[in-house]
Amino acid sequence: MPGAVQWLIDRSGDPDRIGRDIGPYPLDGSGIVALDPLTGFATKPAPTPPAPDARFYTVLAGKNGHDVAAIALVMADNAPVCGESLGAIGVDTGLASIVTATGNRALNGLFEQLEARGSDLYDALSSQLPLRGLPTIVTLPDGTQVPTSRSGHGDGGYEFFRLDDVQGQTVAYFLDFLGDSKGEWIDPPPCANV
Repeated sequence: MPGAVQWLIDRSGDPDRIGRDIGPYPLDGSGIVALDPLTGFATKPAPTPPAPDARFYTVLAGKNGHDVAAIALVMADNAPVCGESLGAIGVDTGLASIVTATGNRALNGLFEQLEARGSDLYDALSSQLPLRGLPTIVTLPDGTQVPTSRSGHGDGGYEFFRLDDVQGQTVAYFLDFLGDSKGEWIDPPPCANV
């Protein structure tokens, strides 16, 4: 298990949480954003770390492992020691994504095409959306990949974080949907304090 995913599990204080590898996700240097994939509510792009590829992970909670507690885009196996908030996303559809800025532009372009035809992203992508199951990587008609997940308990505002290792290298980006076992959000210590 990569250090960032294990860190999310450990910080939750919930011994029943498990990490699950959803799959590879190529990076293109355009930046990383978090968003509601159906409304486009997104953070500003964060710099892309020097890694050619990342992997999309989820942390699951609940007795049956069906509640999505967090999602993470992981670039390195190193354990994080600190992090930084990159803003919050407003989730209005019960779904959240972490994508490249290029992927976000492709999603917005598809939205505009569909709107011009009187359709929408939900109708176009509904067969791929993880409305009940595990997070997945949704593929747009042009081949663009969009790692997508249910947002824990649903709509709301969720903080988007970058995690860094002891050398100051970015190891992951994550969204926490459920918080820890005490009901507190899982926020990393600021890097200025480490």
